[in-house]
Formats: sequence, structure tokens, C-alpha cells
Amino acid sequence: MKIIKIFSCVVVDNDERNVAGLKRYISTIPYLRLLKTCKDPNDVLPLISSLTEKIDLLLINPEMSEMFQLITKSQLINKVSTLILMVSKMEHLDHTINLSCNHFLFKPFSQDKFLETINRAIGLELPRSISETENAFFIKSKNNSQYTKIQIDDVIAIDSMEHYVTIHTIYSKHIKYMSMKETEKFFDTKSNFIRVHKSHIISGRHIMSVNNNTILLTNNLKVNIGKVYRKQFYFLLDKLSI
Repeated sequence: MKIIKIFSCVVVDNDERNVAGLKRYISTIPYLRLLKTCKDPNDVLPLISSLTEKIDLLLINPEMSEMFQLITKSQLINKVSTLILMVSKMEHLDHTINLSCNHFLFKPFSQDKFLETINRAIGLELPRSISETENAFFIKSKNNSQYTKIQIDDVIAIDSMEHYVTIHTIYSKHIKYMSMKETEKFFDTKSNFIRVHKSHIISGRHIMSVNNNTILLTNNLKVNIGKVYRKQFYFLLDKLSI
């Protein structure tokens, strides 16, 4: 695919090592142009206000002090096309759930992961046939006007809260009005998924470690194994252990 557009980037992070890595990554991608890096969130609005065009990609660390207040300001939202959050822990995304952001990078991230996330953010993905949906599913928006395709292998875990479930994937989080019973029935037909708690279903392929009845997943999410589910979980885990 030939790319004719150059996408502008601004990085806001006080993590010098991460910023240095991003500078290297961006310099190797011909369709990205780094406008500026900022350590102080207060420098972002003056920068954006001085620009005549929208910033294509704003990569920020929401863990920084005052960062959340900044990214909810309309002056910033209206001047940014795509927001990418860079976090070190999954729980730091909880207060950003209402933001229009579907792109995340979990620190530390590799150059390949950065490129993959950027390509998804700008819509540069390898085309896949709709006939491949045996390994994928679609999430419908409330008014059924938008369908988002999710690859089964990308799903890390599903959490429930009252009448909603949050589907955690490698690249994003999706909230769906759906009961846990319906969710379990749906994922029961897919391989590698197991319910480990009344509020959690996980993908076995994304387990990193298990310690004291706590599962660590690839996105650094920690899930407790409920008493009711421990026997079945450890039975399956033992089959994969040496």
C-alpha cells in the first residue's frame, strides 16, 4: 500500500527513557513526523493552540500529574485526531474509560509493538476477508451503526461489572452491554478461554504466571482465581505443566 500522507506526532511524557525510545522508533517510520516532545503537560495546550492544523497522533502518559485534566479539555480534543495512551499499569486506564481512545501502549513496548499500534491507529492494516470471522467477532455499537472487528487471539480477558462487560485486547478495551452469562456462553465456543472468577474470563494464551491464586496476564492485568473455579483451573494448568 502506498502512503502519501505524513502523520504528525506529539509525545507528552516525563519518562526520558521512553521518550528517547519513541524518538528512535518514529525516526525509522517514513510516514511519521515528530513535531515535539513535552515533559510538562502545561506545555501542550500552547503548542497545540499555535498550530493551524490538527495533530494526527498525540501520544501521552496519563499517569503524569495534571495529565487527565488536560486531555479532557475541549481545546485539546478538538485539535487532535487520534489519542494514544502509554501506561505502565492497566489500572491507570480506569479513569480514562470515557475518553474517545481505543489505542494503548503498555510500557515497556518494543519497536514492533509501537509500529503495530501506530498502523492500527491510522488505519493502515493488512486487509482481511470477512470470511475469516471464525477467528474473529464483531462488537456492535449501541445504535448498531458501527461494527468493530476483534481477533480472537487478541482478547486477553473479559471483566464484568453489573450489566456490562469490558473486553480487554492487546490493543484496546471495549465495553459492551451484556451479561456475564451471555459472555461465557459466547466465549465457551472459542478455544483457550476459561472462567476463573464470577467476574473474570481469561484467555489461556495470555497467561504469564500464576502465584498464590493470582494470574498475571500479558497486559499486566492481575486476576484472582475464585474458590469455585480453582479446581478446574489448576486441573487444566497441571496438564500444561512439567
